[in-house]
Amino acid sequence: MKTLKQLLEATGRDLYIDWEIAKTSPKNQKGQIEFFHIGKDVSVQELKKEYEKRGLEPAGIDILAKYDLENREEMDKMEFVGTQWGDNSYATFYRWRDGRGVLVGRSDRGWGRSDRFGGVRKSFVLESLDLEKALEIVKKAGYKIIREY
Repeated sequence: MKTLKQLLEATGRDLYIDWEIAKTSPKNQKGQIEFFHIGKDVSVQELKKEYEKRGLEPAGIDILAKYDLENREEMDKMEFVGTQWGDNSYATFYRWRDGRGVLVGRSDRGWGRSDRFGGVRKSFVLESLDLEKALEIVKKAGYKIIREY
């Protein structure tokens, strides 16, 4: 298994990494990465709420790097793909006029209207087979419940 540094180097992107912050990125996530676009400037706190509203947890740097390696064309089309964890730690994979890069750091500046974000669906374990509790959890994760009788 490659280290995070090896994985990021394999992307061929210019790296602007604060490695101490990179170490705190979410790790060992399971599931498929999902991307979303808000379409307006948002603060760090607003983005936390957007992840929660969608039933997602912020994607780790490693899962974004793996996705980039397998889906470069799609990542290029999105131009700016970010993730944010903790109070204000972030990573951005970007394509700009002068090339591609990865930036990892801390900031309270917020995010722009063109940014897209990567997340992984939150997983949960039901302690019982209580249908009403299961439906409540599914609704909170952002799914619409349709009952057929």
